[in-house]
Amino acid sequence: MKKWLFIAVAAGFWVYFLFYSEKNPSDLKAPPPPPMHAPSVPTVRIDEPKTKPPPDQLNTKEQEVMRTITTRFQMGDYGTALRIARKHLRDPDFSHGFKIWLKSQFPVLLTSQAWLLIQQGKCEGAVTLLEESLTFRPMLETSKGLGYCFFKLKRWEQAETYLKEYLSKVNKDFDMTLALADVMESLGRHAESSSLIEKAAQDFPQAKEKLKDRLHSMRARIKEAGYQSTINSEHFTVTFRVNEHDGLASQVLDYLETVLFEFQDHWGFQRPDQPIEVLLYSAKDFSNLVAYGPKWAGGLYDGRLRIQVKETTTRPFDSVKKVIRHELVHALLAEKTDQRRMPYWFNEGLAMLLECERGCPPERGGGVSGDFLPIDKFTQNFTHLPKDQAGLVYRQSLFLIHSIRNQMQGEFDRPLLEIIRHLNRQSPLESDDLLRPLRISFHTAHDRAKKRWPGNP
Repeated sequence: MKKWLFIAVAAGFWVYFLFYSEKNPSDLKAPPPPPMHAPSVPTVRIDEPKTKPPPDQLNTKEQEVMRTITTRFQMGDYGTALRIARKHLRDPDFSHGFKIWLKSQFPVLLTSQAWLLIQQGKCEGAVTLLEESLTFRPMLETSKGLGYCFFKLKRWEQAETYLKEYLSKVNKDFDMTLALADVMESLGRHAESSSLIEKAAQDFPQAKEKLKDRLHSMRARIKEAGYQSTINSEHFTVTFRVNEHDGLASQVLDYLETVLFEFQDHWGFQRPDQPIEVLLYSAKDFSNLVAYGPKWAGGLYDGRLRIQVKETTTRPFDSVKKVIRHELVHALLAEKTDQRRMPYWFNEGLAMLLECERGCPPERGGGVSGDFLPIDKFTQNFTHLPKDQAGLVYRQSLFLIHSIRNQMQGEFDRPLLEIIRHLNRQSPLESDDLLRPLRISFHTAHDRAKKRWPGNP
């Protein structure tokens, strides 16, 4: 008896039909992964293996185990299907023909479970399964998963190996091409990174305009790299211009470790598993080397901390301390949430608060004049705004953070500590989700801040 099994991902973007027979189940074919947690998480579709045991060679018990594995797999319960397969592969009571079929399923079972872990931000566990999968049969999706996970884990050499292996076998993949470009920059091979960005723009003309500034920046970094050197600590690497920022780079490196300890000790941030990259750029070169950033920015976090050093000051270290603290908050929030996008008001408001060593006051940077902005303005990208509008929404995001911070009498930082404590690689990140530990909605928090805003008429 034949049936059609319709599988649809919750988001509704991927659908397909899986054909199987109850008497002779098809080999396992993985459905697309669950909805993505972040735009950077790639999608994957896994092809089915071809090997099947002849149905007349299987006894009743073997057919029942086959049906159980197939059913569990079709339900998306890859972990259970994998455990059952492991158990019966070692069972001496099962036939050689059945075990041939069982072994042929392991690459799909392992790779499917690994991609489920990838979607949950668990690349360490996914790598273990994907490497085991390679011992059975290489699959394109296995190389893609390993390349992506090593990229996320900042294991650059391994990421390069598997991403190149994967891209050599596929015609085009926008996200993985750009991931490899990112890897090449971290390895100091800017010319290769530039070539990959250029290839992505050629292969995907609709993204050419979007990639224009990134390509411009990378081409500028090819030349800049010839003047740069790098120093390291346990948790950071600092790249700087030789004979220009040598002393400053050492100060910055020491300060980064000090601030990291402060943020860990008081705010509960974790230390990064791999060093965070920090780059110091002269102010005159910053807009050329970071062409995709806002013109008014003193720094930027794009997976790396890029810090602008003003040449007009006689104390350059003092001029970058607040920028370092601000951008490090972004980096640590990204590490904690698996690089997923957070509400802008929280990300920028918290960074504004912590850029001052004792916490910036609510009236910082232009005071509290002007009407309090509508709620939707706080969830939009601030970096695309003109300087004056950006300044207002930054200040009001800081005011929002202060308003939330003041909710518990006598426990000044506890509300923010509760929010940070609940953040992890799988936690939902909408504004209401962040505030759920405090039992208030974002609408309520915005309304309270608006009533307290001195600039309101």
